[in-house]
Formats: sequence, structure tokens, C-alpha cells
Amino acid sequence: MPDMDKEGYKQLCLGMGVFPNTTIDDMVAEGDKIAFRVSHENKHTVPIMGVPPTGKTFILAEYYISRFEHGKVAEW
Repeated sequence: MPDMDKEGYKQLCLGMGVFPNTTIDDMVAEGDKIAFRVSHENKHTVPIMGVPPTGKTFILAEYYISRFEHGKVAEW
């Protein structure tokens, strides 16, 4: 796992090549946990789960909570 700061997470998403327009909308840390809300904007140009391409723009929102131990991600 890369460093789980905003840029590290964005690089993880970009590295997968799935959602190039990734935005970290919120990130909050307390104690040994960090929570963040991410949105990916993309155009529906390939079939997704059997749905033919529509050409429409869509936004996928994700929420994550991670726990750290000794400066590294212990739970994802």
C-alpha cells in the first residue's frame, strides 16, 4: 500500500487506470484511524456489469476507513 495521504491514495487510483478523474473530497484522521470520501468521474464508454456504453458521465463515490499501526496501514 502507498502512503494513505491524499496524493498517495490518488496515485493508487490512477495507477489502476480505472478512474483517471479521481478527487479526494474529505479526509479526517483521529487517533490511529483515517476516513476519507473519494469520487471518481468518468464517461461510460465500455460495458459495465453487462450494461452497454451510454456515453453519459457518471460519478462513483467511495468511503474508506483505515487503521494504522507503527505508521503503516494495518486494516483497510
